[in-house]
Amino acid sequence: MGGTLRVNSLAIQDRRGWQKPYELTGRLVGIIGPIDRGKSSMVDCIDFVLGRSVRFKGAVDDQLVAVKAGMQIGDEEVFLHRSRRRLGVVRVEDLAGDEIATVPINASGDQQELSDWLLARLGLDDAFASVRLPHDRRLSFASDLLPYLHVRQEDIDRFVIRPQTSADDAARLAVAKLLLELINPASERLGARIHDLNNEIRNKQRKADQVRDFLNASPETNSGTLDADLDRLRDDETQAAQRLKSLRDRARAATQFAEQRQQQVDRARQRLATAEDGVDWALRRHREKATALAQIDASLAELGEVAAASSEDRERLALLYDACPACETDLSSRAVPTGRCSLCTETLPGAAQHKEKQQLQRARERLVPEVAELEQNVTRARHAADLAREQLALARRAVDEDTADAVTPYVDAITAAATELEALRSEITTLERLKEPHRRLSERQEEINRLSEELDQAREQQVRVGAELNEPDDVLQRLNNLFGRVVSEFRLPWATGRARLDRDTLLPMVDDQDFDQRGGGSRTAVSVAYSLTLMMYALEDPTRFQLPQMLILDSPQKNLGRNDHDQDLATRIYRWIIDYFEVRREALGGRYETFQLVIVDNNIPTAVRSGFDTLIQFKDPHGFIRDLDHPHGEPAGYEQLALDDELDHDGL
Repeated sequence: MGGTLRVNSLAIQDRRGWQKPYELTGRLVGIIGPIDRGKSSMVDCIDFVLGRSVRFKGAVDDQLVAVKAGMQIGDEEVFLHRSRRRLGVVRVEDLAGDEIATVPINASGDQQELSDWLLARLGLDDAFASVRLPHDRRLSFASDLLPYLHVRQEDIDRFVIRPQTSADDAARLAVAKLLLELINPASERLGARIHDLNNEIRNKQRKADQVRDFLNASPETNSGTLDADLDRLRDDETQAAQRLKSLRDRARAATQFAEQRQQQVDRARQRLATAEDGVDWALRRHREKATALAQIDASLAELGEVAAASSEDRERLALLYDACPACETDLSSRAVPTGRCSLCTETLPGAAQHKEKQQLQRARERLVPEVAELEQNVTRARHAADLAREQLALARRAVDEDTADAVTPYVDAITAAATELEALRSEITTLERLKEPHRRLSERQEEINRLSEELDQAREQQVRVGAELNEPDDVLQRLNNLFGRVVSEFRLPWATGRARLDRDTLLPMVDDQDFDQRGGGSRTAVSVAYSLTLMMYALEDPTRFQLPQMLILDSPQKNLGRNDHDQDLATRIYRWIIDYFEVRREALGGRYETFQLVIVDNNIPTAVRSGFDTLIQFKDPHGFIRDLDHPHGEPAGYEQLALDDELDHDGL
C-alpha cells in the first residue's frame, strides 16, 4: 500500500527572519495568483526540504535563507528544516521543535542519507535499493520518486515524469514497475543475478572458445593428437617397465648360487667389527695406564726438586695415612698432585716427602709392566683387525668373481631397457605439459557448466517469484480504463477517445500519438491526465500500487488560451477532479481522506474554487515572500528621449 505523504505547513526564513507559516492542510489545496508571485517557488520549497536541488529564481533566490515544512511521512508527523547555508543536511524535528536527527543529503560510508530515510518511512527502501541502474547509479527519492509526485511548471508540457533520455527513462520505468508491483526486490535481485551470470558465462565461453581454437589449430597442441600420443606412449611405458623388471629378475635368479659366498662375506664383516672393537678397548686401557704412569713420573720429578733443597727449608709431616681413616680404603695408589697429601690433598710437610716418594716408586713399579703388557695387547688387536680385514676383502673378491660371469650377459640389456623407459617417461612428461592448457580449459568449461546450472536455477526461481507479482495485462487494463476515463472526461479537442498506456514504456498515448506529437496545451492536459490516473490507481487499488498518495500539479492550464473554448476545457478539468475525489471521499472515506492534491495555477475558475479545502491566493502586489517591497529591486527612472535638433530640422 502506498505510504502517506502530505504537507501540513510551510514556513520560510528570509533575510529579515522567519515568516508566518502557510497552512496547507486539506485534501485539495489550491495556490493561485498572478504571474511572478512565487507560486512555483512555494512548491519548489517542498521539493527543497525533500532533498531535491532547486534553482530558485528572482526575489526568492535573493531573499530565501531556509525552509521548514510540517509533513506527515508514513506514520510520522515531523518538521523538515533545510537551510541554504547548510545545503548538505536536513534537520528533522518533532512537533515540539526538538531535533530528532540531522540527515545528510548525500552520505558517505554506512551513514543513512535523506533519500533512504524518506523511503524507509514510506516502505519503499528495500524496493528502491534492489534496482541496479547503468553506471551503478541508485534510485533515490528526490531524483526518481519525487517526479511522480510533483509535476513542475517547466516540465508539464515537455515530457511525462522525466526526460526521455536512456538513463532517465530506465529509472522512470523501473520506479513505475516497482510501484505497480510488476517487479519487486526479489525479482530485481534475481534479474541482476541472471544478467551477471549471462555476462560471466558469455565472457568465459568466448575466452574458452578462443583458447580451444588456438590449441586445436596446431597438430602439436591438438587435443585429439595429444591424447592419442599419450595413450600410445603409456602403453609403451608399461611394456618397457615390464621388460626391465623381467631382466632384473633373471639377473637376480642367475646370482642365487652366490648366496653361500655372501654369507661368508657377512661373517667376515662381523669378525672385522669384533676385532676393531678389541683394538678400541686395548687402546683405551693402554691410554689410562700410560697417563697414570706419566703423572707418577711427574710427581717423582717434583719430589726430586724438593729433596735438593736444604733441610731447614723442608716442611715436616707428623703422620702419613696409607688408608682412609673413615672407610679404610687404600690410598697408596691414589694419584694426587706432587707434594700434597693423598688423604686431604693439602700440601705435605717436608718430613712426609720421603714416604711419599717411596709410595710413588712402588706404584710406578706396578704400572710399568702393566703398560708394557697393554702395548702388546694393542699390537695383537691391530694384527687381528688387519687379518679380519684381509679375510673380508678375499670373501668379497670371491663373490664378485663368482657372480661376474652370471650377471654380465644382463648388464647391457638392463641398461638399454632402463634408458628406453626413462626416454618414454620424459616424452610423456613433455606431452603432459602440452596437455596442461587442455586440462585448464576443461576446468573452465566445468565452471561454465556450473554457472549455467546456477543460471537455470535462478531463472526457475524468477518464474516462481514472478507468479507472486501483479499480472502485467491486468495492471495495464486497469490503468487504461482509468486513463481513458480521465481523457474522456477532459474532452480534449479533436480527440477520438483512443487513450491508453504503451505496454513497454507505460507512457500515455492518445489517438495513437506519442506525447511529444501533440500540441502544447494538449500535452499539458495529457500530462495532467496521466498523473491523475496514477494517483487514482493508488487510491482505488492501494494493495497493487505503492505510489505515495500526494500529487502537486504546477500550472495545469499551461499553454491554454484565454478564449472561451480553452477556459471551458480548464473548467471541465477542475470540475471533474473535484467531483471525482469528493464522490470517492463520501462513498469510501479512508484513504480518500488522507491523500493530498496541490494545484498551482494563475487562476482557478471561480465556479470550482469552493471545492478546495485550502486556497492560498496571492493578490497584487503581495507574493510568496510577504511584505517585500520591490521584489526585484528599486525601479529605475525613465528619461525622455529627445530628438536631435538636426534630425528635427530635417523633418524626421
